[in-house]
Parts: sequence; structure tokens; C-alpha cells
Amino acid sequence: MAQEEFALGLKTTKNLPSTYNQRAKILNGMGRTQEALADWNEAIRLKPDYFAAHAQRALIYLKLNELEKALPDLDAAVRLNPHPEDTYLQIQKQAVEETLKSRAARQR
Repeated sequence: MAQEEFALGLKTTKNLPSTYNQRAKILNGMGRTQEALADWNEAIRLKPDYFAAHAQRALIYLKLNELEKALPDLDAAVRLNPHPEDTYLQIQKQAVEETLKSRAARQR
């Protein structure tokens, strides 16, 4: 039901990144991760400084263990965060950076 409402909403509000962000959350909750990522990609394409979309997409990439894809979104989310006192994303970013450095060192 909600998905159909968002589909209808997207027909009339195609240029609103918040609509894509909300639908991505629904799709993600339904386990439709790739479709959710596509909506977050579109939200970011429409509004490159969209904090929520960067943060959500980063968390999905982390869940998928796609750290190389998560890091740019974590960088953007930390930079764009309207609540810089919230350190969760900063901690996640540091953990990803350390893991990627460790992987690179082992490959040498």
C-alpha cells in the first residue's frame, strides 16, 4: 500500500529527493536493498548535499560489507551532518578507514 502511494507521489514529485529517500526506507525495510540503493542514488543525484540519503546509503553499504562504497558516503554524511555532536557516523567512518588500511597492509 505505502509503496503504491510513493509510486504515485513520484509521478507528481519526481524532483523531490525526500520522496526517493522515504521510498528507499520502505524498500529497505522490505528487504529490497538494491531497489532502496537505487532510490538513494537518485535522491543524491537530485540533491548532492542530502545528508539523510548519504547516511542511509552508507549504513546499507556497511551492512553489505562494501566498505569501499560506504566510505565516500560516510565522508559526506559527517561533513553534511546537521548535528555534528552526533558521533555515530564519525565512529563508523573511523572504523571503516582503519579496516581498509588493515586490508591494504595485509595485501602488501
